Amino acid sequence: MTTLFTRSLKNKIIQLLLFVSLPLLSQAQTVIVNYDFNNASAYPVAPAATAAGITAVATSTEGFVANAVGTPSGPSAFAANATGPALAMNNSSGSNTKYFQFALDGASLPKYSAFKIYLQGYRSNTGATTLALQYSVNGGAYATFPATYAPGNTVYAEGAFDLSGLTVLNSPASLVFRLLAVWSRRMGEGF
Repeated sequence: MTTLFTRSLKNKIIQLLLFVSLPLLSQAQTVIVNYDFNNASAYPVAPAATAAGITAVATSTEGFVANAVGTPSGPSAFAANATGPALAMNNSSGSNTKYFQFALDGASLPKYSAFKIYLQGYRSNTGATTLALQYSVNGGAYATFPATYAPGNTVYAEGAFDLSGLTVLNSPASLVFRLLAVWSRRMGEGF
């Protein structure tokens, strides 16, 4: 699989961190969704762990690709994961048309607010150079978060999206996050 490794961005989505907002209490941090992709073999992909009352599923616009070359969680991760496979996208050409999607819901989701997303990714020299984040609340239209993430060029790089300032995300019945490939240098090159 050396060819796939050198030509693809391996985007290992580690977890989503949320803060529980309770009246008159300080906010407690809770990891509600943790993806490690160690047992993934096809879409949809279930997370390795979820908080009680939370359901989540990952899908993509592209076919399922998991590469054996992964990396353990970095020091900024919300939870520790051992080295395991990385989720990949072989063709990231185009801009904002190909993405990984993570849908969250469940009876406990409305209890959460101040979302943060941690990820680790790398790309080839010709793969997508930037990932953008979109979100949809309760089935509404997708909005694009202004900050982007630049995966490492042939090495894993940590990144995070801090959505805690977006009050529209507080206490949702359902949330969908998309990590979009923004730009790739050549058609057919990986993400």
